[in-house]
Amino acid sequence: MKSILFAGVLLLAGLGVRAQDSTGGRALTMEEYEKAKTFSVADPDKDTYVKFENAYILDHNGFGKPYFITGDDGKKKRIDLYKLILKDGRVELGTVIYYTTETGKRYTACMPGYKAPPAVWRKYFEDIHAIDKEEQFFVLKLSYVLSEELGYQLYRSGMGGGGAVSREAGT
Repeated sequence: MKSILFAGVLLLAGLGVRAQDSTGGRALTMEEYEKAKTFSVADPDKDTYVKFENAYILDHNGFGKPYFITGDDGKKKRIDLYKLILKDGRVELGTVIYYTTETGKRYTACMPGYKAPPAVWRKYFEDIHAIDKEEQFFVLKLSYVLSEELGYQLYRSGMGGGGAVSREAGT
């Protein structure tokens, strides 16, 4: 009897986890990956929700303020993160990353969602490696920001996913 009850609880827990998976069966394609890197946000301080081609949305909400990082060279870099969302079905496909140098030069990368095929992930790693060759320590600064963001997201989910959790408390 206990094993049947335990199996039932596991089944319900599995269904609950599946119900929370908002990405469905859809993943970022290579064509969408290349297209997302061309999306440009005119003013990251004001443009927090931007539509492209009436098919995609870049949403800055949920990521908080931009990250500012000053390197050993004393130069300040800015990193803005935006969720890449397929408008139809509100499917999160990945994260678009804008890295702006102190001179105003902007680099764009698109980190695929976890369901993206390996070829898309390989292309992402090739792209950030190419940026790192041009903009020294790009990957190091990006990894710092993504680690901090992951830490906050894990903290927030551990707190029950409440929207009123302060970023500073989790990082």
